[in-house]
Amino acid sequence: MEQLIQRELYHTNEHIDDDKYISDDMQHLTQREFDHANEYNNYEKILVCEFKSLSNNISLTNSNTINELVSPNNIVIDREDIIIEYNYPLSSSFKFVEKAPNGKNFTECDLIKTIMERYNYIYSEEEKTTTIPIGSIPNSWNRNTTNGTYGIWGHHITDLCLHSIYYDEKLDIYYLGIDS
Repeated sequence: MEQLIQRELYHTNEHIDDDKYISDDMQHLTQREFDHANEYNNYEKILVCEFKSLSNNISLTNSNTINELVSPNNIVIDREDIIIEYNYPLSSSFKFVEKAPNGKNFTECDLIKTIMERYNYIYSEEEKTTTIPIGSIPNSWNRNTTNGTYGIWGHHITDLCLHSIYYDEKLDIYYLGIDS
């Protein structure tokens, strides 16, 4: 029997308060790392995607990841367009209106492909607009910070994995949980 891995997607009715999650037991993390690690603590689950493999993340550069979805055609957002905020590993947050490929709704597959395509666009635009050569930090695998449109820091696109998506109903914005 295949082992199924569950991907959780969340939503909240509250706006995120950046100072809300201060904790003494996580002082070794930078504030940015702490915020990133704890942004899903108080959200209600709205969707579970199942995977055929043991992977807990969706690679943003490996389209074969989509083949691991158990229900790729499951409709997860029944709207023709949504706003997604992209913020990691970017110097600021950037919101984009994403349109459903079929003009009606997003399936699991559609949503993941849309996010993959947008990250490819962001990295491509950064390459076109930066005045700093793209490369790795000396003696590290991490990407150097560039000064293009998005100010990408710390990670090459091949490092990025989607682990969750959550929805803020009050602001009508979808947020991504991206790790490296």
